[in-house]
Amino acid sequence: MTAAPDDAKRLYAAGYHGISESRDGGLHWTSRRMPEASTSVSALLPLPKGVLLAATSSGLFRSADGASWTKVSSEAMQPG
Repeated sequence: MTAAPDDAKRLYAAGYHGISESRDGGLHWTSRRMPEASTSVSALLPLPKGVLLAATSSGLFRSADGASWTKVSSEAMQPG
């Protein structure tokens, strides 16, 4: 479980069950769509303004809304 850097009440949990989000500090949870073709999420990194990075069984994905995902290319991950 991890919290958004710009909203401590926005929490995310991820794993084999998928991705869940809470906007009220964990009192209520909503399931979020998994990146396509992914069977599990091994790491989830929330960034400011609701952006998420998810390391999945199918690669690294980015979402600006928690519903639609774009695969991050390996070229974008290369240093300098």
